[in-house]
Amino acid sequence: MKKVEDLAVPFIISLVIITIWEVPAIMASRSSIMPTQPAILSLIIIALLPAVPVIYGWITGNQTGALIIGVMPLLILGLIIPIQSGDFLNRQWVASAIAYWGTLMFIAGLAGYFAAKKELKSLVVSGILVGVWFAVFVSGLN
Repeated sequence: MKKVEDLAVPFIISLVIITIWEVPAIMASRSSIMPTQPAILSLIIIALLPAVPVIYGWITGNQTGALIIGVMPLLILGLIIPIQSGDFLNRQWVASAIAYWGTLMFIAGLAGYFAAKKELKSLVVSGILVGVWFAVFVSGLN
């Protein structure tokens, strides 16, 4: 069984990612000085969603932690975003959200898991999975 410390760090990193995700929305609502700044920050944060589990897995070799960091932020975002938009109670949304967010979680978690193996071929698989993650992410934009 993993030590609590080994699992606490991935959960804390996941919460930090969620907190950072909300920064552009807060900046946009409070400032109109630089309207493009929140958009640029959002793009950076979106790029970090699949990259952080890969980086964490590669550095630490902790497969479980990398999997958690790949899944948790997307799970929480998959709940926060529809609640904020009011789509949470729509039945049609539930089926499409499970498919979309579930796929993103699965891919990001696997990318982190493979990176944690610390082998070149596993890192290549991880990089391919990150590319697939971006393709799936872009396919879900309306």
